Amino acid sequence: MADTLAEIYNDTLVESDFTSGEATIITTNSSTAHVIKNVQIVEGDSTLKVNGTLDVNGFDIVGLTANSSGSEIIAPSSTVKVKTSAFPLEYIDYEIAIQTGSTNYSSNILPTAGGVEVESLSPIYDATNSMVEPISFDDAARIFAPYLGPNDYHLICWDDLNSTTELRLIEDSTGTTIFSNSNSYSPKWFDGKQYAYWNDGTGLRRLDCFAGTSTRIYTQDFGGRTTYPRLFGIPNKYIFIWSEYTVGTSYVYNLQNGTMSEFTTNTPSTVFTHLDKRFFAVERSDGTVIILVVDSQDTIKWWKWTPGTTLNNSTPPTTNTLSLVGNKEHFRNYSAHHGTKGSRLYYVNNDSEKLSYIDFETDTPTVTNIGTTQLTEAYGMDTQIVERTPSSATISGRSGYPAPSLKLRMTGVTST
Repeated sequence: MADTLAEIYNDTLVESDFTSGEATIITTNSSTAHVIKNVQIVEGDSTLKVNGTLDVNGFDIVGLTANSSGSEIIAPSSTVKVKTSAFPLEYIDYEIAIQTGSTNYSSNILPTAGGVEVESLSPIYDATNSMVEPISFDDAARIFAPYLGPNDYHLICWDDLNSTTELRLIEDSTGTTIFSNSNSYSPKWFDGKQYAYWNDGTGLRRLDCFAGTSTRIYTQDFGGRTTYPRLFGIPNKYIFIWSEYTVGTSYVYNLQNGTMSEFTTNTPSTVFTHLDKRFFAVERSDGTVIILVVDSQDTIKWWKWTPGTTLNNSTPPTTNTLSLVGNKEHFRNYSAHHGTKGSRLYYVNNDSEKLSYIDFETDTPTVTNIGTTQLTEAYGMDTQIVERTPSSATISGRSGYPAPSLKLRMTGVTST
């Protein structure tokens, strides 16, 4: 066999080169072998990287996240692939809908590709959305999530932060109520995609908003439901529950493993402050949970919670205060319902009513104004984020999505 110093591979891989996350780049016949000495890579898009792995005959050899060198034998009759979880590229929209009338609503859409928000597109504003039958339920705060699932059901929940805690699931074309719940002192929480949850008095109940069916998923006596109960959560992770703010303890339900545990060992009123206000939870990238209460137009109190631990008043968690400055940061309506995604709390600001978010990823939360359109409302400046899957036509009609690619060059010795 003759040995030759050679460029073994040099090409740029794009999404169309991959099938189920794999792209075959080299196959050797029965008389050809290579020894790879150097691998050079260039990512084509800095916002969304391929982050591939070099695979030889089913074995992961090296991560293609930086240039590398060494020796790897590619024997005769071998297959070399690049594997990645980036492809096929997953496109998800996160929609924030605000009713502008009983049969219409505006929306701000936060488009993502591969789990990365496309900031050059975000938000996409649309004021032309409509519903067939009118919906006009209202109170201090509302969860409004239109057109859920294959049946196009509308979820509407409203409450007064205390005793009034209502829910309706409504069919679009006829206005028929598919499911309702009017339990007092039973605040509702929607996971942003399919399920709504509440304390039904004997446990945690879940409504499938796609099917219109409800199930008690955990039986638990949380204590008598009375003054300032709360229920809020993080999609696919946790639901936090207390039935009364000065009696009993607080619980957390783990949506991943179906377990319930205490997350405070004292009454909520001895661990937290401003229990008469609305509570939310967001999650940092390291798994730390931030529990927060919107205290006023310009103030948020927040606490850290590490999953698996409990908070108590003998060693109380640090109460952090975020002070918002000016109308661009102030809440237009602080007592409204506000949407959460990742480590962010989304809301409508007081600067001619535009969309903003507060990011709690670090101990120094930041405020970012992303909306440019003045928002109007008929029933309050409530925000609820709803996950959507955009159609292929919608995706192709947008300009600005990232185009991840991997330029790959391998050099070494070829034997024939």
